[in-house]
Order: sequence, then structure tokens, then C-alpha cells
Amino acid sequence: MLLVRAQNECMSVVEDLRQVLQDFLAPELRAVAAKFDAVDSKFALLNSRIDSLESKMNTRFDAMDSKFSAMDSKFGALEATVSARLSAAEDKASSRQEILLIQFEAVKGLMDMDRRVQRLESQRIDSGVKSA
Repeated sequence: MLLVRAQNECMSVVEDLRQVLQDFLAPELRAVAAKFDAVDSKFALLNSRIDSLESKMNTRFDAMDSKFSAMDSKFGALEATVSARLSAAEDKASSRQEILLIQFEAVKGLMDMDRRVQRLESQRIDSGVKSA
């Protein structure tokens, strides 16, 4: 009987302990679980906002990339135009230089001829003065 009584008392202590755990610990665990759920929902909301901002940034970066590509194309076209005009100007300047060199040579030839004529006239005058 003593053994039964000890078992009953032991069972009573276990049941009391179980009741205390259920009365005090279970509500606390439920509260902690509720807080974790709230934190999870906040993280989900935060992830949603981050995804939205990332999408907006990607859209803006894509727009900037297309604008830079357009500017690159425009600069490429401008570079080609400037290069063509510069090449044409160089060709024109080279052509004019050749014309000027030809004219310079012609003037130089005329000046040489003029000097020869003056020398011949001067020699003729000197010969005419000597013969008179």
C-alpha cells in the first residue's frame, strides 16, 4: 500500500508539474510563436519592398543603358561626319597646296626669266655704250 501511495504521490507530482508547464509555459511558447510569425510577415513584407525597389532600379538602369546606347550611336555618327569633313578639308588643302606650288614654280620661272632678260638688256646696253 505504501508503494501504491508513493506511486500516486509521484504521479501527482508529475501531473502537477505537467499542469504547471501547460499553464505557464504553453502560453509563453504560443506568444513567442506569434512573435515569430509577426517577424516572418514583416520579413516577407520587407522582401516584397526590396523586390519592388530592385525592379524599379532595373527598369531605370535599362532606360539609362538605352539612352547611353543612343548617345553612343549619335557620337559614332558625329565622329564619322567630322572625320569625313576633316578628310575632305585635308584633300582640299592638299590640292590647293599643289596648285600654289605649281604657281610658285611658275612665278619663280618668270622671275628667273625676268632676271635673265634684265641681264641681257644690261649686257646689251653695256655693249652699246662700249661700241659708241
